[in-house]
Amino acid sequence: MNKSYSRLTDAVRRYLQDFAESGYSSAGAETLAASLQADTATPLHALFSVFGCGDFERMAIAFGFAVRTDAACAALIAEAFGTPVGTVSPQALCTLILGEDRVADCAAFFTEEGLLHRLFDGTSPVFCASMTLKASVFAYLLNGTVPQKYLTPLPEAAPPDAYAAPALQTAIRALETDTDVRAVILNIHGTPGSGRKTVLADAASHCGMAFAVLSDWAVRSVPPEEIAALLALSGTFPVLIPEGSGEMSAYETCMTALAGEIGLVILLTQSPLTADDADADLISVAVPLPSVAEQSVIWERKSAAYSVESGIDFREIAMEFSLPPGAIDKAFRFAALKCVGDAPLTAADIKRGCYASVGSSMGNRAVRVNCAFGWDDLVLPPHSKKLLRTACDYVRFGCTVYEKWNFGAKLPYGRGASMIFTGPPGTGKTMAAQVMAHELGLELYKVNLASVVSKYIGETEKNLQEIFENAKKSRVVLFFDEADVLFGKRTEVKDANDKYSNMEAAFLLQKIEEYNGIAILATNFVQNFDEAFKRRMKFLIEFPFPGAQQRAEIWQKAFPADAPLGKLDLDYLVENFELSGSNIKNIALHSAFLAAAAGEDTIEMKHIVAALKNEFAKSGKSFTRAEAGEYFYYLDN
Repeated sequence: MNKSYSRLTDAVRRYLQDFAESGYSSAGAETLAASLQADTATPLHALFSVFGCGDFERMAIAFGFAVRTDAACAALIAEAFGTPVGTVSPQALCTLILGEDRVADCAAFFTEEGLLHRLFDGTSPVFCASMTLKASVFAYLLNGTVPQKYLTPLPEAAPPDAYAAPALQTAIRALETDTDVRAVILNIHGTPGSGRKTVLADAASHCGMAFAVLSDWAVRSVPPEEIAALLALSGTFPVLIPEGSGEMSAYETCMTALAGEIGLVILLTQSPLTADDADADLISVAVPLPSVAEQSVIWERKSAAYSVESGIDFREIAMEFSLPPGAIDKAFRFAALKCVGDAPLTAADIKRGCYASVGSSMGNRAVRVNCAFGWDDLVLPPHSKKLLRTACDYVRFGCTVYEKWNFGAKLPYGRGASMIFTGPPGTGKTMAAQVMAHELGLELYKVNLASVVSKYIGETEKNLQEIFENAKKSRVVLFFDEADVLFGKRTEVKDANDKYSNMEAAFLLQKIEEYNGIAILATNFVQNFDEAFKRRMKFLIEFPFPGAQQRAEIWQKAFPADAPLGKLDLDYLVENFELSGSNIKNIALHSAFLAAAAGEDTIEMKHIVAALKNEFAKSGKSFTRAEAGEYFYYLDN
């Protein structure tokens, strides 16, 4: 032990003796004395060992710790050197450790490369400047661990599923890279929940390495050199996960700095990092989304932890919801939370869990439609209804056809059920979309293309891309209302506007063909669609204006079973008024409110006639006595 170390040890002992003689007891002082022994294993001694501290550095850190934990020692130094209580200064440390003011020995506080500069706050090229141990370093010395507000250890994970094996092998090879020779950024990218952390944790276990995830706060607020010190203390390499953190530039700055400091940084992203974004050697590892067959195996395995109704075909669920393992875990948890009592989870429960796990919000581009209608509510010609059922079968039996019978090998894309609904307004196009979604247990989102189409070049495609990216997560039913807003512009190219309109229409068709769910284009003017477009859609379903027989059926179904009906002349209404299904539903509802407001016990023809008059007025038409026929006397009442 050299003289400087001996002088400091003696000084500390004298302090402790003075404290003891005056009746003062300090756990902090005792910790300091114990930590200065070469054979102890306290956090302070561990810090000395990690950084290979010399005598001066050991004593400086020890005093920096002492003034934060021992009030008497803090007061003594503050009185002797004029620094604020709880702080030290280069002048004080030189005097206490070396026995005199020696500015030359304080370079470690003033240069960025110096260890003490990295461990103390307030260091500056001023000899008497007050300074304290950094809060993160002090917290480590108190508890022996780095606080989780800075670093969270990467948890141990089970080996990844077979689909991630190639990614695992690449990650292992990357971790075996000699980072003493070069700085390496290992970018593991893939859908959240696909197993990126699992791949990293398993690769780390193969290589005998440990990793810790940097908090968003640490990335943005803590200097890289301090983070490097904390990583050294915890014996880990850094993992950065910028998802949901907003601006990426802070992560890029931190990533580059840490790669230069410690040699290896792990970055987990959804999209791959480009070489232009990495000021170091970049190794890219893709963790793919499991195939439908792999997902169905994962569903089966994870279902063992829950009470699940027998007979559920997880292959169908895997076809409807393309989910990574993490999202499948969430789906089961959400389904179990919503399940009442001890009843086993049904397929409907699990599907609701799927929607909850992926968050099927479509932003402000589409509106979710509540699907309460069934096949019995839908009044259509038999052929149209049969086509709708067949379209549902494209989803229901997709796994059998594409996976078991291997038609998927022949169709790399275009596996969804794309269709055109054509017919006058009010003939049931939206209701049919609701019936299909209800039948399949899927959510329905209605997109108004008028709000998506933009006059600015490229904005329409951007809006459509956003819609389909969100829809892909949970295979919702997409219903594009007023599709002729876009397709009606596909005409002979006469100017630049026509050219870009055609490009937008082609882009929508491309996204529909790539989409594996149900996409419906509704139009009142199918003649505006060219034949090439119609051929690329799976179905074209007509919704004709209802004839007399269909109107009679619609009138019968317009009133709920609990509605108190008087003597209604439905034959008269069917024969005299050619109304769409939407008109009839509006009249039925309006008449019910008129009866309720009048305090009537039943809905009568007088309420129907008044509602008819209102429906005519909405279209700018007058409802005359001649049209009212034998019920004209209700017009003035």
